[in-house]
Amino acid sequence: IRDRSPSRGLGDVYKRQEIDLWAWNIILSVDSYTEISPSGEGVHILARGYGGQDGRGVRINRSETQRVEVYPHGRYFATTFEHLDGYEHLKYVDESVIEEIINRERELIAETI
Repeated sequence: IRDRSPSRGLGDVYKRQEIDLWAWNIILSVDSYTEISPSGEGVHILARGYGGQDGRGVRINRSETQRVEVYPHGRYFATTFEHLDGYEHLKYVDESVIEEIINRERELIAETI
């Protein structure tokens, strides 16, 4: 989850302990390991159990500065281990939870990658 707005990245917002409501809704739904991204502008949520839609990832652009990306495999990324309090454990998440998030977010505009 990323917010690249010049005035307020999720990392800066997190330092004030104010993550945007749309991002919190996703964090709460997945309820697995969540950390601040290396850029400080977003969060990574890691979970087990999602096989993907036809094995492909999904990128959902909420706006020019906000997006949600979901990948079942085949991605490398850097970790910070700066987890959010209460979200330090990697958990199994039922695919239906991820599919619900994707479908909800797709209503805004989606691009399958």
